[in-house]
Amino acid sequence: MKESMDLIVRIGLKTCDFAYGVHNDWLIRHTGRTDQDNESDAERRMTPSDVYRELISFLRHGKQFALPPGKIVLVTDAAERFMDSVCREQKKIGYIRLAPDSYKPESMTQLLEKNNGLLITENIDPKEPFAPKQCKRVLATFFQAGVTDVAVHSMYQFGFKGEEQRIIEVCEKTAPGAFRYHSLETKEYTSFLLTENRLLINLVIRGSFQKELAEVERACRDAGIEVPMVVLDGSGYCIDGDTALQDPLSVWQGGYAAAMMGAAIQYDAPDAIIVAPYGHLRMEDKKSGAVIIDRVKDCKPVTSGRTKRFFNFQVAGPFPGAVEFPEIPYRHRLLEAIHSINTSPGPLPVLDMTDGDLDLQDLDYPVYKVADFDSALLTGAQAAEFRKSFYCLVSPSEEKAAMQAFLRKEAARWLTSAGFSLSERKEDFSWSSTPYLNTKKEQLTLTLSGRLSPAERTD
Repeated sequence: MKESMDLIVRIGLKTCDFAYGVHNDWLIRHTGRTDQDNESDAERRMTPSDVYRELISFLRHGKQFALPPGKIVLVTDAAERFMDSVCREQKKIGYIRLAPDSYKPESMTQLLEKNNGLLITENIDPKEPFAPKQCKRVLATFFQAGVTDVAVHSMYQFGFKGEEQRIIEVCEKTAPGAFRYHSLETKEYTSFLLTENRLLINLVIRGSFQKELAEVERACRDAGIEVPMVVLDGSGYCIDGDTALQDPLSVWQGGYAAAMMGAAIQYDAPDAIIVAPYGHLRMEDKKSGAVIIDRVKDCKPVTSGRTKRFFNFQVAGPFPGAVEFPEIPYRHRLLEAIHSINTSPGPLPVLDMTDGDLDLQDLDYPVYKVADFDSALLTGAQAAEFRKSFYCLVSPSEEKAAMQAFLRKEAARWLTSAGFSLSERKEDFSWSSTPYLNTKKEQLTLTLSGRLSPAERTD
């Protein structure tokens, strides 16, 4: 296989960074900024057109490199634009909710109404068929209110295109082209209320994220670069663009995860404790006073499956973020937090990303000051492995080995169509019950991971 470089694109709130990377490091780097001269510094945000302009310039000036890009790794703060999207786009959302109770997501409803948007919730009894007459009434209510997007979520048939997809098909047949429909296709979370939050958050941020993806692809295409693109998620793995678009919240904290991995690589500390600034305006707001303490193991973030607060909404993990302080803690609290996540027999190295905000030099731990956060981020994005899961339902009478072979074939077919191959390939099969499905079948999951490289092509 021919050696190639990777193009790393990191889109922040106010800046964007581009780099060519090879061998888990970057070779050349450029920082671009928004040209919104009519905006105050506090209001400036990177727009998709800003990203295109800066990226196409970087690509055209980087043509002197002999090695062609092998893949594009996108690191984005799309999830951090949640409040911007709520405030600027005045979202009007219809929500078809299939559950035995009548519940209205009050927090999201109030947030949208406060910003001249709205959320109209139609609770549907899952025991009764969603008949055309009822569908017409619901869609008429949405249409009269000026709704553009409709979310569909069911307590049953959770995670597979079952009841939700059937309702979407009925709605599209009743009112063709009237609305855009959204459902939560990820199969990794089982709490109905937490997935409800995730679905509505995804709907809010998906539009801006999709525009970012399109502008990055357009800039690369205009520069003559047509290679697959992956997106870094919050657990430090690369995922394909379609998966990221299905669940945009998965990219939340992707930049932070990349910086943790990159710092561990740069300082040759694969098992380490990370101390970093963190706030809702991401790392660009380094003086926010918020401090986050994390752990990396084998140069990967140690993520947690627990719930986590996203702005004012509780969402399911996994995400990094072992211990968070809203402001710089007292020294004994800081030491307690560091001790609590040090599960090794001896003291782990501490990688300090706070840019001098904390005095950590007299700890009983070796301390390394990470001088350049963005450099670490680009290095981590270059080093990140790829991961993708494939699912199917298996009845007790079916041969499990045969179903595993089926998923292997599906995975191989997908990799070929995406133009990727995996080195250091790892397979993990897992079985889980399906409490939200009206079936006795089990869910079989194949998770593939490994180093991602362009597949060999034959002309």
